[in-house]
Amino acid sequence: MTAQIGDSFRFKNHEYSIVAMSEPLCFRPQDYGIIPVGICTACYEGFWCEYEISDAGIILENFYVNAKEDYYPAVNGVTPLEEGDGQFQYMGHHYYKGVHIKMLYTGKIVAGKDFLRDYYIHMGYQRAWAYRELKEFVFEEGVLADVIDHSRTAEELREQIGKDPDFWIKLHKDPTFIESCFDLSMETKAWWIQSGE
Repeated sequence: MTAQIGDSFRFKNHEYSIVAMSEPLCFRPQDYGIIPVGICTACYEGFWCEYEISDAGIILENFYVNAKEDYYPAVNGVTPLEEGDGQFQYMGHHYYKGVHIKMLYTGKIVAGKDFLRDYYIHMGYQRAWAYRELKEFVFEEGVLADVIDHSRTAEELREQIGKDPDFWIKLHKDPTFIESCFDLSMETKAWWIQSGE
């Protein structure tokens, strides 16, 4: 098992990693005729995205994809970069730059910045509380409605974990541990937000 390359956000010129969502984002390469195929253990889905968040909402700016039968049509008028155009591929994935697609998303997305390497798990997606800065972005029909800072709560959870030296042992013996690593649901990765704590 391998840690996964996750989708990222840029918000106020800072990059955040998506660590939990109440609803999945609706971008699907399949809707453009691209069938993603995983070619490495760090990206089982075969693609990942880079989004921009502002008062305008969520904009898909760029994405990387490995496509079945090497079929890479234009997406929103944009074709993937060619060799010689800079970083045209990454880990074998073709790079679509500047697709600029507005996402009509309703739900909550939790994203982290400044990951703390002490909490790295070499499997799936990282835990929300493993980031020094943690924000919850609330969207209504594609419009950014609220930004809630959960950094202090994440710090308190890390302190709680630090007081229980057997925490990691208990967690790794959990029979659902592997499934939870690949799950981006709020219930799994940000349960304290889901429960209103």
